[in-house]
Amino acid sequence: MKTSHNDPSASTKLREQRLRHLVAFQFGAIGRQQALAEGLGPDAIKYRVRSGEWRRVLPGVFIVNSVLPSWNQKLKAAELWACGDAVVSHRAGAAVWELDGIEHPPVELLTTKGSHLVPKGIILHRTKVLARRDWAEYGGFRVTGLARTLFDLAGVVDPGTFEAAAESALRRNRNLYGDLVARLDELGTQGRNGIAVVREFLAARDPDAAPTESVLETRFLRLARAAGLPELVRQYVVRAPSGSPVGGDRFITRLDFADADPEGTRFGIRLNGKATHLVPEQWQKDQTQGNDLEVLGWTVLDFTWEDVVDRPDYVIAMMQRGYARAISTSTTSPLGSRQSAL
Repeated sequence: MKTSHNDPSASTKLREQRLRHLVAFQFGAIGRQQALAEGLGPDAIKYRVRSGEWRRVLPGVFIVNSVLPSWNQKLKAAELWACGDAVVSHRAGAAVWELDGIEHPPVELLTTKGSHLVPKGIILHRTKVLARRDWAEYGGFRVTGLARTLFDLAGVVDPGTFEAAAESALRRNRNLYGDLVARLDELGTQGRNGIAVVREFLAARDPDAAPTESVLETRFLRLARAAGLPELVRQYVVRAPSGSPVGGDRFITRLDFADADPEGTRFGIRLNGKATHLVPEQWQKDQTQGNDLEVLGWTVLDFTWEDVVDRPDYVIAMMQRGYARAISTSTTSPLGSRQSAL
């Protein structure tokens, strides 16, 4: 009786199965050395290329033609081309971590090696130090860790894009702020591009504040600073106090941002997605909450994505006027509380 130990066809089936699993995990890419390690000889590799089953995309790297092309595939091919001497980084690293604000990232790698003839379509950054703590296995890639990704990202994107990415990174890891502070002096001494952007972000941000919940919220915050407003509290819960005109001690709403102090300033912001707020039930709820807030002495402004992105001057002007109105009409009853961070 034939067994897998003495049946060549069984051995071939097992090899092909391993190759299929490897290719699937690597988004359709495979390295020459990987294929050889799985028992595929040089002639067999050439045959697969000649037959059209595989195609060579980089030196020592092939794509299986039956797998649909993707950005992940290009990135994995670049990583395989580097043969373990580089990790995914910068905008590509941020995209692997699925950070906010990163659109159409290039294929970027980070290496400590000094000499590479870099193929077209790959951006290869070089660094003197890439410690083991600086990278991780995530999403099928060897990629710089969150902290290192942000430090590298700050040197290749504008401050607004960096802040959006950093806030979304803080949602993933609430200890990240401390990690960034701890590594600031260490990485800042290496003449790193973008270190001033990281310093500015850390200096302006309350370390105890909840992360923003979307790119829209992060972009709005930058406009609030441009308007000269004080640092607004994020995810602010408004409750009606006992004996209020709208009913006592009950939840009214959660504002995206607010300034509510003991002196009675009650200024709030709601950022609205058009699709959600055009639903009849949500629209009715918004009207009821708006009426309650008005009776309780709140000045609340509503902005959309289009307002924040396409009409920033309008948003800044409205915030300045709205905040001035809130101060002039303030009372002395505290009506809100900061929502506890999750």
